[in-house]
Amino acid sequence: MKKKESELPRVIKHVCESWQRKKGAKYPFQGGKHGKILKWLCSTYEPSGVMALWDLYLESDADFHKQVGYTIEVFGMSIPKLVDGPWKSIKQKYVKKEGLMPVRDILFRIANG
Repeated sequence: MKKKESELPRVIKHVCESWQRKKGAKYPFQGGKHGKILKWLCSTYEPSGVMALWDLYLESDADFHKQVGYTIEVFGMSIPKLVDGPWKSIKQKYVKKEGLMPVRDILFRIANG
């Protein structure tokens, strides 16, 4: 099994747990449908990159993201906009497997040097 595929469960766990922290309910994960989207994104952005992009997505204050409830489907479609953000810096916390830090704290550190 490829490394990226072996890390897919870690990405799925991150997506579901962080969504639950934000929304206060369990994410309605649909294995085949959502797993396929995340697997495809991992093949392009690496698992650590997908987790970083997901963090940015959940922190988004875009009305559309709020209205649809921060779904995996819309996340996939939002990648072109999300890659404009500081996802590569956030990605490092997952590459290095450091303790988790909220995205807003990372963004604050980036903005304030």
